[in-house]
Amino acid sequence: PTTQEAVYAQTAQTDDPYDHAAIVQGPTYYPNGDGSLEASLCASDETPLLLYVVSMSEDWLFLDRAVDLSGKELPTHVMDRQVWGKVGRIREHLLVEMSREALDAAAVSGLSVKLYGRRGNVVVTLPAYYVAGFLRKVQDIASSGSRN
Repeated sequence: PTTQEAVYAQTAQTDDPYDHAAIVQGPTYYPNGDGSLEASLCASDETPLLLYVVSMSEDWLFLDRAVDLSGKELPTHVMDRQVWGKVGRIREHLLVEMSREALDAAAVSGLSVKLYGRRGNVVVTLPAYYVAGFLRKVQDIASSGSRN
């Protein structure tokens, strides 16, 4: 998506019938071929907003830590690592917890998070329009109290 309206339209809500949580997920965005933003919204409002990152590399980075532009370390969860293809690429899936305040600021200036690993680093960026469209959809769902 290339506009706030496109991000808003492509952000979808699904319900988990087991824990009764509404999950809101933004569309995949590829800043350098390796990033998307995903948020999970619980009925109890206790689930954090999450930056979901998939990094594909031949360098086997072993990403496990995230830091924002202010130098603040962000809670990071390694979800999966997979070896891909005959050339031995590694595909790493991470979730980075983001505060609402940080995403509100990113809706104006864009989001930039640096992921650190044992063998290298990756900078993940999302443009301001992406964050703004995503947050607007989350707010509209929360305000309407609608459930699919």
